[in-house]
Amino acid sequence: KGMGRDMLCILLASVDSPQDKRKLELLYEKYNRLMYVVAMRVLHHPQDAEDACLTSWEKVIKNLDKIDKIDCQKTKSFLVIIVERTAIDLYRKNQKNEFETSPFFCKHESGYGESEMMEVFHKIPKLYAEVLILRYVNELGVSEIAELLNIKQNAVSKRIARGIAIIRKEWLGNE
Repeated sequence: KGMGRDMLCILLASVDSPQDKRKLELLYEKYNRLMYVVAMRVLHHPQDAEDACLTSWEKVIKNLDKIDKIDCQKTKSFLVIIVERTAIDLYRKNQKNEFETSPFFCKHESGYGESEMMEVFHKIPKLYAEVLILRYVNELGVSEIAELLNIKQNAVSKRIARGIAIIRKEWLGNE
């Protein structure tokens, strides 16, 4: 995309040290496309996805010191979770502003709207919320989640099951 280099230049201008500029440039070149795809899976709109990516990169810049290696699963997971959470927050904000419901969430039989679902996700431990979001919002398979988070497939399945159990308890408690 043409905007890609422009966004990188804007981001680089907010970084001081040459080492951090180089780290940001390498991260951007390696992960920007992935982050855009993750944002699109949540938002389904190119401009919103670009906004989510820009906001996510601003968050990454504030946490550059937490990134040791560019090309590793830990860094990839870190960036995906940041952009995913940012995209979900933007989605929620857009839903509140537009008073409409996402077709993705309407296909669930639960009868709960997206905002109620996200409210429940925010009430459960992050460990479970992340795998549930990756599974049901981003529609990733168990093996993809395991690879992304660098954990065993069995661990992903257990976290999904435990997260669903917590959500069921939460929903029953709210009815």
